Amino acid sequence: MIKFFSFFILFIWFLFPCNSFALNLDEAADQVAEYFQKSAIKLPDKKSIYIQVLNQFSLKKDSSAKKIETEIYLAMQRRFTGYRLFLDSNQDAAAVMISGMYEPRGNAIHLTLKAFDRNNQNEILGQTEVDFIMDIKVSKKLVAVLDLEAKNLSETQIKAFSDVFRSALFRKKAFNLVASAEIDKFDPDEIQNKTGCTSDQCALIIGEQLGVDRVISTSMRKVSDGLYILSGKIINSKDGSIYAATTIKHNGRLITLDSALETLAVKLTSDKVEVQAITGVMEKEQIDQELKSGSQITTDEKWHIAYIFSAAIAVFSSRSEADKANELSDENSDISKEYKVATTAAKRIALKKRYDSNTSKISSYQENVRLYDLITVAIVSLELYHAFYYKRDSEPEPATTQPITFRVAPNIASQQMYFSFNWKW
Repeated sequence: MIKFFSFFILFIWFLFPCNSFALNLDEAADQVAEYFQKSAIKLPDKKSIYIQVLNQFSLKKDSSAKKIETEIYLAMQRRFTGYRLFLDSNQDAAAVMISGMYEPRGNAIHLTLKAFDRNNQNEILGQTEVDFIMDIKVSKKLVAVLDLEAKNLSETQIKAFSDVFRSALFRKKAFNLVASAEIDKFDPDEIQNKTGCTSDQCALIIGEQLGVDRVISTSMRKVSDGLYILSGKIINSKDGSIYAATTIKHNGRLITLDSALETLAVKLTSDKVEVQAITGVMEKEQIDQELKSGSQITTDEKWHIAYIFSAAIAVFSSRSEADKANELSDENSDISKEYKVATTAAKRIALKKRYDSNTSKISSYQENVRLYDLITVAIVSLELYHAFYYKRDSEPEPATTQPITFRVAPNIASQQMYFSFNWKW
């Protein structure tokens, strides 16, 4: 029983590692400096070292890159006495360059650094990698949420549903929103008529006039009868790049449009948008690719693996205890036969003692079998619940789903009635 829980705890720890033993930024910088001091850089005649760290996604020196760069600079300064250290790569072409890229991985940072001699055909002098924990504080951006574009809705309906969408975004607390009264001062149709701008270009013009960091635009377009597409975009008002974009399907019924817009807000402010705020300006497809490469196993998949692995251990343990009980049961059968033919009292006493001892062990093993079987049933029940019933808050059920429909159609001419049953799953 103890072995089972030991394996279970170790496996859960492996799937959901704890950050208690992770390095912080200061320790990681010191480890990098120690590596280059001991094994990588040997500079008998080069007395200048330049340090540069960039964001791996945006290839820019953002605030996090500057912070990492500064800590490495201070750590190198403590170990490379007598050397000139700089944070500007353009000052001395003959210097050794330590160039690095950092990559956010959840709440951890993966840093890769290379040292090369810029005066000797960029000969690599050493390279190292380190993972550490660093709090990356992402300040909330000032965002203007434009009114919903929908040709099939009246102006009053557009205003009402736009407010529903803004309220959903406000509850997510991902942005600081500009008051709708300020946005109402601008007429997108008038701007489009005067400038000939596209929908996104008009959104940028309004964003520039309001002085915001981001503009969120939404639209509702008809595809066919009973099928509409709701789309949303987060656009950088400075350069027009798209931070995030998503779409959902809708049946066009006003009674469910509010819940559909709330779903759109949830999808638009998902983790991908938060990663974009850290990593800089990127296209959505590139963000998706980096996210897949950085985290290939989702949390749900980890739980499924944990359930299956734990159930397998419980089944194996139950089988092992049952085998032990069967062996002792066979042994007791042989002891019973020996007892019947025993000729001395001493031998009968010894056989009786062995028989009783085995019986006690069999009872214990059988109790363990029942316990492991109970654990197996509990784990399988959890897995079934997690697989078929459990839904994450970030994945709300579409408001337009109609799983079960009935239809009764009378045929007056033949005096018959047809009954149909449709179940969409």
